[in-house]
Amino acid sequence: MWITVYEDDTYDGGHYFGEFSAPAEGSEGEYEKTGEWEGYDVVTWTGDQESIEYWECDDCVSSRQEN
Repeated sequence: MWITVYEDDTYDGGHYFGEFSAPAEGSEGEYEKTGEWEGYDVVTWTGDQESIEYWECDDCVSSRQEN
C-alpha cells in the first residue's frame, strides 16, 4: 500500500484510522490484571510500548462499506 501525505496533512491512497499502542518487540514486561469488565479480565502491559498507525487500503474500506 502506498500512501501520499501532502504538506497540508491531507493524504491519498488509503484510510487512516488513528494510532494505538502495542507492546514493543523485545520488551520485557507482562500482562497484569487491573480489573474485570462483564466477566472478562482487563489487563495492562507493564513493559515498553510503541505507537502504531492503523491504515487500510481504499479497496478494503470500499468492500466493507458495500456489505
